[in-house]
Order: sequence, then C-alpha cells, then structure tokens
Amino acid sequence: MFSPFLRRIFFAFLIASFYFCGRTFHAYLSLSASNNPQTTAVKLREFVDGADFMERIQQIIREEVKALQVKAKRTEKREIEEEKASPAFSFRVHMNFSRLFGF
Repeated sequence: MFSPFLRRIFFAFLIASFYFCGRTFHAYLSLSASNNPQTTAVKLREFVDGADFMERIQQIIREEVKALQVKAKRTEKREIEEEKASPAFSFRVHMNFSRLFGF
C-alpha cells in the first residue's frame, strides 16, 4: 500500500517517538522519586504562620490598590489636560468667529 521509503520514514519516526517518550518518562520517574512522599499540602500549610500569610496578602493588595490609584490619577490628569484648550486654539476660534460675524 505504501512505498518502502514511506514505511522506513514511518518506522524511523515511530522509533524516535518511543525513544523520546521513554526518556521523558525516565526523567519524570527520577524527579518524582526524589520528592518526599510524606510531604503534603496540609503539612506545608502547617509550617506557614497564618498571621504572617494574611499580612503578606494584605500588603500585596495595598500595593495593587496604590498602583491602580496612581494610574487613575495619571489618566484623569491626561483627560483634564486634553480638555483644556490651548491659547492658540482659542485665538483661532475667536478669529474665525470675528471673520464670520464681522466683529
């Protein structure tokens, strides 16, 4: 059905895939064997002081709020500056109206 060349390419690809899967699995086993199976998430949580953890979370929230406030002030300041008309703009508007209405 397939040419011998395509069969050889397919088998080479199949062998290479098995090789890489085997290497990945071997690396996974060596990493998982090095971990202490007695350590669980509950035991890790017991080592962390609850008050210290909450304090760190609150500090992160304060920093984020400050960053958002600074960003909002910058945006507000930029909008106010955009709303202000420059003296040249007001002069041109005045000149255009004076020409239009003749005053």
